[in-house]
Amino acid sequence: MSTTPAMVDSTAAPNPPVLPLSLDSLVFALSQIISLRDYRPPSVTRLSPTHQKSSTERHLRLLNLLSLLLVTGEKGDVAAVALRLRGDSAELYYAKNRPCTKNENDYIKRIFGYVTKCPTSPSEADCVTMSHAILREAIPACRIKLNSRITRLVKRLGELGDNFGICYSAADDSTDTVHYIRKNLTSKVFKPEASLSDFLQAWFKSVQTRAWESLPTGSVYQLIWIAYYVGTSPDIRTILDNALVIRLLKLGDYFAVPIVVQAAMSLLTTTKREDLSVQEIVPELQRHVPVPSNFLATVNSWAIHNSKYPTTAHELTAAFPQHAKLPEVDDPPALRIRTSVHCECTLVMALVAAAPSAKHEIGVSKSLCWMCREFILIIQRMHPLLQIHTSSCHGKLVAGWRIPEGIPREVVREIMKQVHDEVDEVLDRAARNRKSDSIPRATGSEDSEEKKDPAVWEPMFNDMIEDAGWEME
Repeated sequence: MSTTPAMVDSTAAPNPPVLPLSLDSLVFALSQIISLRDYRPPSVTRLSPTHQKSSTERHLRLLNLLSLLLVTGEKGDVAAVALRLRGDSAELYYAKNRPCTKNENDYIKRIFGYVTKCPTSPSEADCVTMSHAILREAIPACRIKLNSRITRLVKRLGELGDNFGICYSAADDSTDTVHYIRKNLTSKVFKPEASLSDFLQAWFKSVQTRAWESLPTGSVYQLIWIAYYVGTSPDIRTILDNALVIRLLKLGDYFAVPIVVQAAMSLLTTTKREDLSVQEIVPELQRHVPVPSNFLATVNSWAIHNSKYPTTAHELTAAFPQHAKLPEVDDPPALRIRTSVHCECTLVMALVAAAPSAKHEIGVSKSLCWMCREFILIIQRMHPLLQIHTSSCHGKLVAGWRIPEGIPREVVREIMKQVHDEVDEVLDRAARNRKSDSIPRATGSEDSEEKKDPAVWEPMFNDMIEDAGWEME
């Protein structure tokens, strides 16, 4: 696991001071050690609507797709969206991990301007007109994210070899898969004389060879259009590689946005559509803070501070073989990392302040990180009548995660406890890989005075801690 270059500035800063036991430092250390936190099903099941075949799942699909249209920045740009219905009014809130620029806000207002004009019972011509209008705006605005998804699709095609892993024969051209693709792509794209295998081979080769970053909006529109219908066709996973299908669906999501939005908005009353209020919840400004680059030293600082056994680089690697590379020098300079309040947390705080006993659905352009998931669970425990439905959690600990300002102290304490428990888990897992004769152990119970007193065992670890780049005071 490597640190994202855009997130880190390797130049140490004298101000503010480096605090090895701060939340920033501990979260950074955990992000470098644990590439993927073992996913634990949440105690509040309403946080995992992906397993619920209900209207909530459909709403989240809509909100997730809407949030995708807001991802207009460089790598790491994330957006969240929430829709709140009250009587005859509808309010749509959005947030990013950073404040939106004026151009971004103008673009978002134009997108939702098309949405509010959606007729109650749209004709096929209405749907096509609206889809083209939205995508004409979205493709140039979201080009950075689109190029990233196209690059991943091209990379997967290259990994699959000359036939792109297609498992299909011309004898199967009467299947539902072929009928679905032919119907939606028209004979101009999927020629009547071509088999499905021939069509896919030719299309994949053209995707591989074109310089997508410089092609006009119309060419990208056609790409996501074809990707959507190929990726959503029946039984396509029996024909194409599963990872390739996922790449097609990721790209096709952009074509799906207008379709899903039109279906959802047509269900709202004319009054709610026309009076739809679109508002940015402006997040706190991002900050750059220094943290120790030697994450092993941070973990051992925590161990000494809490009368626990420190660990070694060897033990850490045995327990977490995928951890990031440790600094090679004894006293490496601090790193400056960019911290931000994640967009879903910004929306949660705004929605809870407005309606602490209501049901809220939040769509996010990317699955929740582990810290956001824990944060939302804690907020829900503080408000027994509150319901928060969100996207799935990818389980990763992300460096730079920051607690929103102004939240209750008990929430801060719970968040800190979760992070401290994770550091303890790192130390415990490293200890389980320690050879029984490698380090003298204190005898007695867990609460023995001998174990509690650092003076008994600290001298044993001085050399080990210094080797890790951390010096005893």
